[in-house]
Amino acid sequence: MENKKQIIIFILAGLVILVLGYFAFFSGTGPSTNKPSTGSGGVVPTSMQIFSPNKLPNTRAITLPTNSGSITVNNFFTLQTTKDEFGMEVVVLHNSPEYTLEYVYVGNYFYLFLSTPNEKVRQEAEHALLATLEISPLDACKLAMFWKIGGPKGYTYPTDLPLSFCPDGLPLE
Repeated sequence: MENKKQIIIFILAGLVILVLGYFAFFSGTGPSTNKPSTGSGGVVPTSMQIFSPNKLPNTRAITLPTNSGSITVNNFFTLQTTKDEFGMEVVVLHNSPEYTLEYVYVGNYFYLFLSTPNEKVRQEAEHALLATLEISPLDACKLAMFWKIGGPKGYTYPTDLPLSFCPDGLPLE
């Protein structure tokens, strides 16, 4: 009788460990705790992948979901895919010494790195976003954005900054 109790306790303990392991594994949030700007109602960043590097649309236009409804954009998945500094798959929309513009698969957001806090460079980067996606400024305001801006001596800081032409857009300071 004592052996049966021990076996039942062992099985229950194993099940508890499996359930806890399942939730710990599938509830991860990724390497960054920073949340992208959602502008006037952009995509809510999640760990869910809307698109995958292994399964990409081959149409001229694609639809991205946002909090303000879906928007249709130029299919940018034809551009170079690489891994970012955290090892996450990204599509490089533009890369220059002044700025880099990427789409992050996990989280479904756009990442913009400015090498320096310069308003002219910011506007060039925002124009590149509009031109690459072939969308209006109004639709761009719906996209989830994450900014990283370079500072003195190579220091960079993340910021929750809407696009400059959005209703809640602010100038760089």
